[in-house]
Amino acid sequence: MKIIIKPTDLIKRFIWDKYEYFCLDNKNTAQINTIIDEDVEFEISEEDAFVIGLTNVIYTNEIIYKFKQFLREVLDNKNFEQDGRLYINRQILLDCISDFKKKIPKKWICTDIDFNNELVLLPEIYKTFEKNVNNLVTINVQEWPCVKYAQVKKIINKL
Repeated sequence: MKIIIKPTDLIKRFIWDKYEYFCLDNKNTAQINTIIDEDVEFEISEEDAFVIGLTNVIYTNEIIYKFKQFLREVLDNKNFEQDGRLYINRQILLDCISDFKKKIPKKWICTDIDFNNELVLLPEIYKTFEKNVNNLVTINVQEWPCVKYAQVKKIINKL
């Protein structure tokens, strides 16, 4: 199978960070910035497409939806049971904000107006999420502040 794609396509699908990590590990920052700036189509192998998640991602310009989906994935994969309830480490949730920010290169400029409009809303969504998570009651599990899974799920749904 032949897969032709542009760097912009990977960025808009929020998988650029994985592509950069797995496929561009031998490139320096200047070379990576050149690849982003030139935005030239290139062929990607099936294996690389699978590893970075290209084969199971659907494009949408609903960036807030993508952020919520990202948070739900972390919530579902990083939770643990304590006394019959599900919890998650609060710091893991707060780190999600910086992890999601890394999905779009700082130097990249998008020409899609709808995409840009959603991008403008993200900083406020980040602040809201961080504030709400920090306001949750915590319990210490092995000296780590943890919050209830269900409460975090409600916060994510309200974003």
